[in-house]
Amino acid sequence: MTNIPDTTKFKRFEKTEILLHWSHGLPFLFLVLTGFWLAWDGMTGIERSESISYYHKIAGIVLIFLPPVVVISGNLELIIRNFRKIISFGPADVSWIKSQSNKQEPLAQGKFNFGQKMNTLAVMVYSSFLQLTGIWLWITPQGLLPRWLHTIVAFGGSFLLCGHLYMAMVNPSTRKAFMAVITGFVSKDYIRHHHELQLDDAEDADDRGFDLRRDK
Repeated sequence: MTNIPDTTKFKRFEKTEILLHWSHGLPFLFLVLTGFWLAWDGMTGIERSESISYYHKIAGIVLIFLPPVVVISGNLELIIRNFRKIISFGPADVSWIKSQSNKQEPLAQGKFNFGQKMNTLAVMVYSSFLQLTGIWLWITPQGLLPRWLHTIVAFGGSFLLCGHLYMAMVNPSTRKAFMAVITGFVSKDYIRHHHELQLDDAEDADDRGFDLRRDK
């Protein structure tokens, strides 16, 4: 039987992008949960759980090494192209910011809108800081400075994580795209409304006989 492509769906993310998302997201979520467990033990005077501390460290090692392995072994060119989009700003980003207050439709957006760009950059910064302070704390387990820095950044990062989870799973207008980080696909109606330029780029690439979305 011939497979007929679903023309109502659009491939927003490729395999490398999906794996990168979860190779960072799952260890980070586990680290947040076990980290708060250990912090609570410390604040209440309870002896820290050795098993929780051990698994927290293992998850930290996974967070440090797994995402780079995913990128290097996958479509590195695609990730670099995404990063360039994330650090590039223009009129569409200004329009998106204004739309959040005046409730008007922003200019057509690309693959990532301003909010997604800022969230990605924030994740990169606080995740890197947590990794560095985590290594520092592992080397000097009795050090108060690395412990407090690690804890403070973890609390701040948790608020951003909650905001990300809300937008991905609760907010009515954006939760429709949640399955894109699992299957890669989202409805064309969603893309047309939220990331119209990504759809235009893909259709233009198809017209020229190649696929900008192709993964390795």
